[in-house]
Amino acid sequence: MKLSKPFLSYLPGLEDSPRNRALESSISIFGVLTILLADQWTKTIVRTNIPVQIPWLPEGLSGWLPWFRILHIHNSGTIFGLFPGQNVVFLILALVALAVILRIIPTIPTGDWMLRLAVLFQFGGALGNLTDRIRLGYVTDFISILNLPVFNLADASIVIGIVILLLNIFLKGNGIANGDNPIPGKVEQ
Repeated sequence: MKLSKPFLSYLPGLEDSPRNRALESSISIFGVLTILLADQWTKTIVRTNIPVQIPWLPEGLSGWLPWFRILHIHNSGTIFGLFPGQNVVFLILALVALAVILRIIPTIPTGDWMLRLAVLFQFGGALGNLTDRIRLGYVTDFISILNLPVFNLADASIVIGIVILLLNIFLKGNGIANGDNPIPGKVEQ
């Protein structure tokens, strides 16, 4: 089944118009700022209250320690602590990624909320970690689950954005989300 217009545009009032574009832009900006502020707020709490490299959990949750803990670390690498010691390289890459995302945003069709949501999560997460790199010279990571690398809300946001993007591409490829090209700005032959 191939739909002829963007998935959510079947709802009333989501046609392509300057008013709806402005509404989508406002919601997107609010979403990015929410992710950025939540990320920076949680990192500030961790930096001011939890010593570096000391696992912590509230007393009532101590039974979770083998599976979950707060562990304050300084990450000079990339997402999940990969490639440590490369802060400047990843600062530059983050700036390039944000520039690319800013270039893509205007090409997202009105009503394509899955793609907009994917980009919003990725942009907010990249901006959160970039803020740390510029201010501190490293990224504060603190969420430790099982034996996975320690991460933060910005990392989780980027991963959620990637999952939504892949889901969007899959749904569009199967004609479920909409019948348009899943890659913004790319013209189909």
